[in-house]
Amino acid sequence: KSAPMATPRFASRVQQQRKPRAGRGQVVTKAFSDTNLVISAATAASLGLGRFVFLPIQRKFSARAGLPSQNGTPNAELDRLAQESTWLLKSNDPANFNVIDVFAWGAIGHALGYFALATASLQVNHVPTF
Repeated sequence: KSAPMATPRFASRVQQQRKPRAGRGQVVTKAFSDTNLVISAATAASLGLGRFVFLPIQRKFSARAGLPSQNGTPNAELDRLAQESTWLLKSNDPANFNVIDVFAWGAIGHALGYFALATASLQVNHVPTF
């Protein structure tokens, strides 16, 4: 049994939905809005700070902490699944800024950008009047 054909009544409803409504302004789509600018700037700033400022500090603390171990034996020796994935941490960057760092600092940048947009949209006067 084939699917039922569209009835003229249904087709007229679809055509009615697609008709432009009178009295409404034309919709303008902007490819690069203020929101895009804020999120992009926050993400770029976060990636730049992560790569050029905080990466040496992070690597120093990571080297000081060492690999995880149980009773003095590294986890990589106890279980083959506990070994680090080398393909994920490879990078052609001279400072070894890898994909994990990009995801982490990019997420921080996005969070800061959305925080900036949310606080800018509050429009609340915090000065008490007496």
